[in-house]
Amino acid sequence: MRSLKERMYSFLYGRNGPDELYKFCLYSCFALLILNFILGLFRVPAVVTRIISIAELALLGYSIFRLLSKNVYKRRAENEAFLKIKRNSAVFGWFKLCINRFKYRKTHIYTKCPQCRRMLRLPRVSGNHGVRCPGCGNNFDITIR
Repeated sequence: MRSLKERMYSFLYGRNGPDELYKFCLYSCFALLILNFILGLFRVPAVVTRIISIAELALLGYSIFRLLSKNVYKRRAENEAFLKIKRNSAVFGWFKLCINRFKYRKTHIYTKCPQCRRMLRLPRVSGNHGVRCPGCGNNFDITIR
């Protein structure tokens, strides 16, 4: 008798499996689920909650389809297109910056270059420091407390 783990491995063999687009679809589905719950608390019209529910089911169905698909080449191409959009998107970059600012809040500070407005990450060392922007080469002073 094979274990459940071995049966799952044999079932998923040759299938696409989880990738970045799959994760994004699941996270979006979860966010819509929470949004739908909150809107239900505020007694939003039923049409709005039904539309959100349909979007949730569509995302969940698409993510399961991607997970179990045996056409790995097409799913890989879809994932690559998503990753290309993700790399060039300002929204994803903003979320990543927020996560990093929270993650490194004790060891680093984030400041913008006054000339080119590029975000710079500097070590959190108290005192006055001279900073050179790697983007534009501008030199400016900063005080870290």
